[in-house]
Order: sequence, then structure tokens, then C-alpha cells
Amino acid sequence: MKCSTTYAFPDGDGIPYDRGGFVMDVTALAALLQETAEHHGFYEATAPEHDWWDWYAAYMTAREHGRAPDEAAADAALHMDALRR
Repeated sequence: MKCSTTYAFPDGDGIPYDRGGFVMDVTALAALLQETAEHHGFYEATAPEHDWWDWYAAYMTAREHGRAPDEAAADAALHMDALRR
């Protein structure tokens, strides 16, 4: 999911936002957030109380590394299990 960016820093310098080689445009990020929310809903329905951002971060990181949506959801669930230990 490597994308060229259309986002510029607030000062308008036009430099892409790049975190360690990963560049994503606003549209791609919005789509990933929507996908993450949809998959989190399935986890949320049966999970013990948790901070949603921990699950989101694990899911999004897995997707950024090429994992399929179902694999990323499983990875996120494992991450949450590890946090509870």
C-alpha cells in the first residue's frame, strides 16, 4: 500500500509526509481508517474492554506491511491478547 502523497505540510512547502519510507495520501489513509473501523467492529462486539487505538494501530501496521484484512484483524487480536497479559 505504498502511495504517492498529495498532502503538504501546513506551511505549504509541498514536502510529502514520509515516515521511514511509507508515504500515504489522505484518500488512502481515509480508506484504511474506514476499513480498520469496519474490522474493529467485529472485534469490539466480543472483546473485553480495551483502548480502540491499540487495536487500530496493530491492524493498520499489519495492513501497511502487506497483510490481508483478515490476517491483519487476527494480528490485531493477538496484539490485544498480549497487552492483557
